[in-house]
Amino acid sequence: TETVERGARDFLNVEKGLAKGRYRLTPDALDFALNGLGIRSDIDLRTDRECWGMEGSPLGTNVTWFHYSSGQYSSMESDFGKDAFKKVFAVFLDERNYPIDFHCIAGQDRTGAVAFILNGLLGVAEDDLWRDWETTGFWNGNPGFSHDKFRKLVEVFGRYPGKTMNERVEAYVLSCGITPEEIEKFRSIMLEE
Repeated sequence: TETVERGARDFLNVEKGLAKGRYRLTPDALDFALNGLGIRSDIDLRTDRECWGMEGSPLGTNVTWFHYSSGQYSSMESDFGKDAFKKVFAVFLDERNYPIDFHCIAGQDRTGAVAFILNGLLGVAEDDLWRDWETTGFWNGNPGFSHDKFRKLVEVFGRYPGKTMNERVEAYVLSCGITPEEIEKFRSIMLEE
């Protein structure tokens, strides 16, 4: 409907800026996130500096804010990247956290890496994994947003065993200290029978 479409546009139209503790969600965007989408948890993948003194979700006190600074691309293989992903994944294992919003500052690099891994675990076809990542850059006129960066993420998974990207992503997730039972629990929450 028109209200949902307007709310979605406003939710995606967030100004960036560097004002300590300030966020820039319009009242309509906030209403859409809380009432239209029903967001209960906000996973913020930004660094402390990028959050500029924030102490909770800009969506309000009824939304649980998980602040886990994350790696991106090749850094997903580092101890820091794996530890961050394990923390993020734990949020997805608790059904009380849903619906979940996760983001970084631009919604493409760190967010894209996490989305790629989650979708890979869910069995999304390799072509669709690529397409999903590709669409994150449509808004970005920055020539630095390139396939070279994305290739580094794919190379991380290429170092793990498996015949398919989904199998290699799962092997990566297991290397983060996540158990097969936790992976199955995530799938049971996310996938319809």
